[in-house]
Amino acid sequence: STQHLSVEGIVNAIEGMVDTFSDHRLQTIIHHRLLLGEPMTLAELGEVFGISRERIRQLQSKALSTLRFIAKHTPLFQAIAHDLNSSGRSFEENVIGIHSRISTEASEDTAFTLAAILVGLAGDSKKLGVPAKRLFSTARSILFSLRHERLKEEWQARRQRGKEKAEDEHRGAVLQRIIKAAFWPSDVKARSTYSQIAERRRARQINFDDDISIRGSFLSSRSDYGEIQYESSIELMILSFLDRAPELIEWYQEQPLSIAYRDESGRNRVYYPDILLSTSSSELILLECKPVQRMLHLETLIKAHAAVKFVKQLGWGYAITDDRGFSLSRLIKREPNVHEGDVLAAVEAAGGSMPARDFFRTCREVLQVPFLDLSAAMLRNDLVYDTSRREVVSVPELSWRKLLPGG
Repeated sequence: STQHLSVEGIVNAIEGMVDTFSDHRLQTIIHHRLLLGEPMTLAELGEVFGISRERIRQLQSKALSTLRFIAKHTPLFQAIAHDLNSSGRSFEENVIGIHSRISTEASEDTAFTLAAILVGLAGDSKKLGVPAKRLFSTARSILFSLRHERLKEEWQARRQRGKEKAEDEHRGAVLQRIIKAAFWPSDVKARSTYSQIAERRRARQINFDDDISIRGSFLSSRSDYGEIQYESSIELMILSFLDRAPELIEWYQEQPLSIAYRDESGRNRVYYPDILLSTSSSELILLECKPVQRMLHLETLIKAHAAVKFVKQLGWGYAITDDRGFSLSRLIKREPNVHEGDVLAAVEAAGGSMPARDFFRTCREVLQVPFLDLSAAMLRNDLVYDTSRREVVSVPELSWRKLLPGG
């Protein structure tokens, strides 16, 4: 049986047959063209012997024919020929099969070389459907294609591993920024035993019947988490980051609780923060997912004041962030590249409020303030966008600074 082919036995058998050649040129050609010696082209061998490339090809063909004749009377090749020619498999399947058996104990280059030689020496052209003179070259072509596909797969696997590594690093960096961005009360208490934590229960279900395409759900990779719901692309991104980072995030819950508050008109409302998470160091953080422009909304500010009042009682942190980890606290600390008095003066000149369209046009076209600098300047001057009135208003009584420890 040739189920397990000994590389050493094959090499010794072929070298023994080559040693019977009386023409040393045939020995050299076989060694450098077919065996495991330093590969040489037909032209290079032609220069060595002072003959043409075509003559080297003819000598190679003669050497192969001689080896095929000798192999028919060699027990090892007789056994290989029996398996190869009576298997009922296609020529390509036979080539790949022999290569696979040799590759269990040999390098890829060795398996490639020996598999082609074995097919070239032991193959029956009539049974395999390939001319005798083309057995070796056809086998090499098949193995070249096989090698190309494997190299392509290895390259794609390396690329995927590199992509996954980069994604892991990006995910870790974003989550670290979010954790560091949290507002913490000055007197942090011990971790709370809040009842919904153990149960992982949503305080409300997202209504997917609304015609809002960015709402959806995905199946968590964590055991017992099940379906995770989201209401925006930012929530989806952050939730997927949390889900795939157990080394940083012990657990998390979307739509975890409700907080009562009064809106700008004094009406009673209920605020549902997006996420509650516990870090690997057991710190609890209540998280709101917002793009930077919505961090400037009056509604966001009012909810944030209610949330900070709530978490202070529990010793939790509170953060507002986008999916890059660009947080409200980072925006507040940003030194805007603009004269802040100009931004505030524009609103004060309008009596403490100003149509949002006029305000943003003035800042963009007259003051030429970049968006992030404008956002930072607004926060530092207690200016927010009142979406219901479509105005930029000054609200010093709701200053963001009051959310900071000691504020």
